Amino acid sequence: MSAASNWPRNRLLLALPASNLKRLMPELEQIRCDREQVLMDADSPLDDVYFPDIGVVSVVAVYADGSIIEMANIGR
Repeated sequence: MSAASNWPRNRLLLALPASNLKRLMPELEQIRCDREQVLMDADSPLDDVYFPDIGVVSVVAVYADGSIIEMANIGR
């Protein structure tokens, strides 16, 4: 982890003991997400876990009639 990049910045990851974070770092991949990008569909298998370090992720429910309701948001 480079001090210049200060990555990761996610508070949950940074709360891990340093030795655990060090073991986990090779498995982490930093990605850039676009606005309104779908990260996961409700019926899809859980292949990835996301730890946002900036911005907000919304958890939404889409009903059969097309209406959408925000169920939760994750981030600052």
